[in-house]
Amino acid sequence: MNWKPVVRKSIVITGASKGIGRAVADPLAEQGWSVIGVARSSPRHFPGVFIETDLADQNQTYALAKDLAARGDVFGIVNNVGLVRRETIDAVDFEVFTGVMDLNVRPALQLTQALLPNMQSGSIRTHH
Repeated sequence: MNWKPVVRKSIVITGASKGIGRAVADPLAEQGWSVIGVARSSPRHFPGVFIETDLADQNQTYALAKDLAARGDVFGIVNNVGLVRRETIDAVDFEVFTGVMDLNVRPALQLTQALLPNMQSGSIRTHH
């Protein structure tokens, strides 16, 4: 019997429970990606693995980044988690603004930095 190695290439989508994040998951799965969704709560249906994590929490994001990097098969990321507060410029609360900016930027940086070495290597692990 001649066995072919199974190539697994995974992609992470943050903010994957709804909106753009959820919408992009189906086409990526159809293109052959093993999709890993991340958000605070799981959607009813998802075309892959879903990890419930609060990316507003720096420690949870760090633990997730470490776990995803250890997989060795994550070759892409869709940094989609984000928050919008509708305020007029004269009413912006700086504490709220800081929280919004933190969620909109920090998880993307933490996760991308953790996954970058594997993405740059271009080496896909094969499983028999």
